[in-house]
Amino acid sequence: LILIDLPFPNGPDLSRLYSLEFYHMVRRVIGPDAVVVIDLPLYYTPEGEFSQESKTILNTLRRAGFPNQLPFGPLASFVAVSPRKAPLAFDYEKLPRT
Repeated sequence: LILIDLPFPNGPDLSRLYSLEFYHMVRRVIGPDAVVVIDLPLYYTPEGEFSQESKTILNTLRRAGFPNQLPFGPLASFVAVSPRKAPLAFDYEKLPRT
C-alpha cells in the first residue's frame, strides 16, 4: 500500500506532481498487486459528473498503468488505484462505527 498526499496542483510547479511521468515512476516501483491511495482534487459538476480537471487526472492515472480506480471518502476526495486486472472494491459497512 502506497499513500500519496500531495498539495493540490495550484500552479505549474505543483502540476508536475500530477503528471504522466510522475505516475509512471510510481508504477515502476510498485508490485503488480499494489494499491496506491492518492488524495486528489476530485470535483463534481452540478450534474454529478466529475469535473474536467478531475477527469484529466483520472485519465492520466489510466495512461500511467492504473486502470482500476476507486474514488472514495467524503465527496470522493481520495482514489485508490491499482495495476491489477481485478476491480477494486471497498465495503463501508466493514468500517468500525464510533
